[in-house]
Amino acid sequence: MRKGMMTAILVTTAIGAAAPADAATVIFKESFKGSQGFAEFFGSGSLTCADGSQGFVSVFGFLNGAQQIIIETGLPQIIGNGVSIELDSYFNTCTNQALSGEGQIVGGFTPPNKQLSSAVMAGTTSIQDFGGGPPVTLSLNVTLTGSGPTSQSKDNSHSKIIGSKGGPLSITQSHFANSNRSATLSGSLTVSGVPIDVQSFFADLVANDNSSMSVSK
Repeated sequence: MRKGMMTAILVTTAIGAAAPADAATVIFKESFKGSQGFAEFFGSGSLTCADGSQGFVSVFGFLNGAQQIIIETGLPQIIGNGVSIELDSYFNTCTNQALSGEGQIVGGFTPPNKQLSSAVMAGTTSIQDFGGGPPVTLSLNVTLTGSGPTSQSKDNSHSKIIGSKGGPLSITQSHFANSNRSATLSGSLTVSGVPIDVQSFFADLVANDNSSMSVSK
């Protein structure tokens, strides 16, 4: 069970129902195909502020590595092998910069084998603020190591509400039937030059999965 800092709620969609007048607007959507690895992460790191005082950077979000990533909003594009990084929250106490955003690392995913033994996500990307503010740079080199038995999972979906400068955002993640294995996260993660002591709420390795992530406001 997830221990996320945001409350997860089950989301059901009535097929064929008409959208209400105040229906949410999807501002970003992407889908993932093939073998994948994903983890919900959090952490913080200390830094020295410009005035010499001590500050810190805190983050939490979601990593999803896949053999194929398809961005469906704006100008649709197929990235192929890569890593999608959903940064639900970033805050720097020295600059008071806060953001929620998303970025991709093209070619940064080493997928798991048939036994779902491990997967690697590595590279650097710019996290674009959903609210239009300045981006931050994120670098990572993490390994997901499989633990426990492999099991079969049915379709599932969950959503969470996060705050942003432009108002609350709803993030929905859906996974379809797949083979999966619990995993542990280890490695390094740096945001705008600040090393983060990264930890995970949960992590999974999956085979033959189709999944999606959308952001609405």
